Amino acid sequence: MWTQKRKRLASIPVTDRMAALIDGIPDGQSRLITNMRGHPYQHENYLRDAVSTWRDKLKIRSELRLYAARGTAATRLLEAGADLKEIAIHMGWSIKHAAEVIERHVALSPAMLDGVPASELLPENRTVT
Repeated sequence: MWTQKRKRLASIPVTDRMAALIDGIPDGQSRLITNMRGHPYQHENYLRDAVSTWRDKLKIRSELRLYAARGTAATRLLEAGADLKEIAIHMGWSIKHAAEVIERHVALSPAMLDGVPASELLPENRTVT
């Protein structure tokens, strides 16, 4: 798929769990995420609002935002053993941007950093000071 913002090619790795979700989509449904009626969201703001509404109803941390999902996915890919270049390619990001996003997410949850060498977080030729 092509990213809207930077017009870069991105791919989404499909885990066994994701494949099962995709296989379970009802016939005729073209999207994985739909509104309560089973129809695709017509605009990204509607999905964002739905996530915020359910987040509040379920009393999930208020800092949880839909736009953070890609950063969380990138961080989880790193935890799963993907290297920075692979993550950047999958997300349609530059290596520098991937490193910055992952660093921000790790800062939000320092436990995520346990066992991850700093060299895995940073682009080549950049050192931690």
